[in-house]
Amino acid sequence: IPAPFAEDACYGEVYDGADYNTELIVLYNTTVDATDTIAVWQDGDEVKTIFADVHIDKNLEAETYYEYRAVAYNSNLLDAESAYKDTFTTTHDRPQITVLTPNGAEIRSIGDNFDVDFSTTQKEYISKIEIFYIADGVTEVAGVDNADNPVGSNTGANVAGVAAGDATENFEISDNVGQEINYNAKVVVRVHDTGNYDGGNVQYHDDVSDYPFTMAAHLITKDYASGWHLVGPPLSPYENDLVMNFGGSLGEWGSQWVAYDVAGYYDGLSLNLGQGYYLALAQDTTLVQEGWPVIADPDCDDCTDDNFDLGDLSLIRGWNLIANPLVNKVSKYTFGINDGSGDDLDFEDAVDAGWIAPTIYGWFENSYVSVDRIMPFDGYWINTSRDLTIKVRPHLFEGGELTRKAEDLVTSVLELRARDISGDGISDFITVGLAENAVDEFVYGEDEYDLPREAYNSMGGEFIDMKVGFDLMKDMKSAEYDDFQAWTISIEREKVDNDIELSWGDVSGFEADLHIVINGE
Repeated sequence: IPAPFAEDACYGEVYDGADYNTELIVLYNTTVDATDTIAVWQDGDEVKTIFADVHIDKNLEAETYYEYRAVAYNSNLLDAESAYKDTFTTTHDRPQITVLTPNGAEIRSIGDNFDVDFSTTQKEYISKIEIFYIADGVTEVAGVDNADNPVGSNTGANVAGVAAGDATENFEISDNVGQEINYNAKVVVRVHDTGNYDGGNVQYHDDVSDYPFTMAAHLITKDYASGWHLVGPPLSPYENDLVMNFGGSLGEWGSQWVAYDVAGYYDGLSLNLGQGYYLALAQDTTLVQEGWPVIADPDCDDCTDDNFDLGDLSLIRGWNLIANPLVNKVSKYTFGINDGSGDDLDFEDAVDAGWIAPTIYGWFENSYVSVDRIMPFDGYWINTSRDLTIKVRPHLFEGGELTRKAEDLVTSVLELRARDISGDGISDFITVGLAENAVDEFVYGEDEYDLPREAYNSMGGEFIDMKVGFDLMKDMKSAEYDDFQAWTISIEREKVDNDIELSWGDVSGFEADLHIVINGE
């Protein structure tokens, strides 16, 4: 169609047609392909049209920057006479997910529902939320509740660009197949977006527990060799009559096993969480305990078990025979100590304050030993200078290393051990040493009392008892001295008629000569 022209006095022949002669508009997604047309609008009827239209680019990726160009042509359809307009957009982010809890060091019970709390972003763009339980810290298993019903939510992807979204931020799942104690548990929560315009190309983000948490069964066992042991229940027992409880797995009381409390009583004993007991076995056997493990998740918003108060141990002044109230291995350096006068002190500060002795005594291979962490099922001797509460809490062992500030000050330490060479009698040990800040007189926490006599008598009455001075198991003295430092060490034998072997560890920390004099020689 020839374009209309007219003669102008100044400019000569000029265009005299309609000013609404846009015939073609072409749209490109220049980010994907600058030459590929994604939409075309054509108007060639020479009738003025008020143009308004929408193009929906349906197949875009989330979290992506896109540029578009619209090119308008007049009726000549020449590129040189065209005009264009550029614009850009960024598609919405996929929803993000953060696991809040369990996220490390919580304790949950096998066979029972536990809460999983998480937070999400872009809730209007969520189509599905999945949860997975990772018993071994690696292998994902779809989450179920304690009735084996699947757990999760699915509100659906986009339909014509519309979706319901999902504001869920909590599930309850259960480990229904676990046994004993598992220190490797984690969870994964996976959140899927609503996809593109038609619900395709659905993508997801997920998050996993930062650190493992503990799963504990209601039935827990431990193997024991014949002989003496210090024990305590790792959970709150269903049956708290000690003879009834232990007899179920250890056999007949008196002939196959005997047990005593701290005072040496054996009749009518109750089996209590956090309390230690002496146990003698006539043969190798397995102790079975059934009950409620101490569980809690302090970071859970809506949980009733949001604290570990059941892990508190009430101690009296002097010697206490306690047991680990948790199924976790717990470093003594993580203990919270409170004597009722104010805030908690950590273990090291409580030692420095003279509240509690630094050494905790456990039992290993027929001898008392110093321990840095308490284990489930085991009993321990602890000495305090006052009534106080020890708060035992689960924790993460960072790098597997535990440090002791006071030990950094020790320049020379000797542990001397006496052993019945027949292996029948109970062995014993003492510790002496030099420290920069020590004094020669007794200081509670720096020096330590010997274990009480009943700690030996209750283990069968055949034992070696070593002492430093009158009644110490540990005696630190000042590293600043004139001529020498000396310790008097006595060894008593109760029903031990065999030779006694003395042994000691590395003494290279002593800069001066070290002499051990036995009976004046």
